[in-house]
Amino acid sequence: MPFSKKKMILESEKRDPMPKNRNAKSSPWPRRRGKAEVFVLCFMLLASLLGLCEPVCAGSVGGAAGVAPEPDFARFAGLSWEELTREFLAQAPGSAENVGIAYYNTVTGEYHSYQGDRYFYAASLYKLPLNMYFAEKIYRGEMSFDDKIYGRRYGNMQKASLQFSSNPESESLMGYLGGGKRYLDALRPYLAGEDEDYDFSFLRDNRFTPCQMLHALRLLYEDPERFPDVLYYLAQASQDNFFCKYETRFPIAHKYGWLAEEGITVVNDAGIIWTEEPILLVFMSNNNSGDTVTLGQYCVLMCDYCQYWHRVHLAAAEGLSGETRELLRRSARSMAEALRPAEEGSLPEAFSASGGAGKETMKTETGALRAFPPVLAAFGIAGLCVFLKFRRH
Repeated sequence: MPFSKKKMILESEKRDPMPKNRNAKSSPWPRRRGKAEVFVLCFMLLASLLGLCEPVCAGSVGGAAGVAPEPDFARFAGLSWEELTREFLAQAPGSAENVGIAYYNTVTGEYHSYQGDRYFYAASLYKLPLNMYFAEKIYRGEMSFDDKIYGRRYGNMQKASLQFSSNPESESLMGYLGGGKRYLDALRPYLAGEDEDYDFSFLRDNRFTPCQMLHALRLLYEDPERFPDVLYYLAQASQDNFFCKYETRFPIAHKYGWLAEEGITVVNDAGIIWTEEPILLVFMSNNNSGDTVTLGQYCVLMCDYCQYWHRVHLAAAEGLSGETRELLRRSARSMAEALRPAEEGSLPEAFSASGGAGKETMKTETGALRAFPPVLAAFGIAGLCVFLKFRRH
């Protein structure tokens, strides 16, 4: 049957769908209507190409259509991060007491938290440190993406767990560690420093603190090569919801968590956002104290806040040489300590200076990913034009 079908198709290609005009001159454009059709098709495809390029040029990675309007930076003058966050939570649905937040500026070292050391039900957030453990084993040469775990290739399991938040694949990875002390020892290095003490809530009922998730994000941001493909899949995960719901100006790599059960809603997200000064942001909420709208709006607010202080930092550095200005922007504490409100505590040792090694890597990966559809469309247009130009009746 396959052979007969192939033969039938080949025979159909030999048929001439239209009678030839033997008196007509030989021409690549056999009739005027065909030429007009080609121009119309090219115009339509070019418009499609421009449509594909628009989100790339605008810096969009998904979410609501269009680009976020210029923020009102005046609202941030005279307000501390804590005051801004409390004001937002007071207007958000649910109780602010059931929300935990952690914020970190990778350039200045500015760090804040709201109930950052309180344990919240993590939902799918545990998949981030879990996959960081396996990815680091690949980096160290202790395993490969082709290794089988319960009969499944780890490379496929990693993509399913991080990009699509697959529960069966993630639970298989967790079960492979055996639970108990082995699971604890595997995840602990990605949640806190060696000198930090914390209880074992995450071992018993999948609870983490915002600061623990922030620690994992920082390790990933500073050294993405240490965790192969983790950042790549996070940059493709749910690009139209959670932190990405409204923020379309900056690339976002994130691991979200969601659970609705017995009248209780858990909505979490932990992400790296490439603003002018890239930030790490964790938002965790339990007991109907958050939804994807709240997460999306808070993410936009924090991006605006970061962009405001970025302008302040550049203004403070005006008049200095380019090299000195860049050094000032990259130092962890110089500008942040000077501008931090007096009531703000000192930066914990766990969040010392950030080298920002992951910024260029993220640009390369997401840039290539976003550029692919327009390039593919361009090749399609060129191929179609050549085909139609030299085709016959």
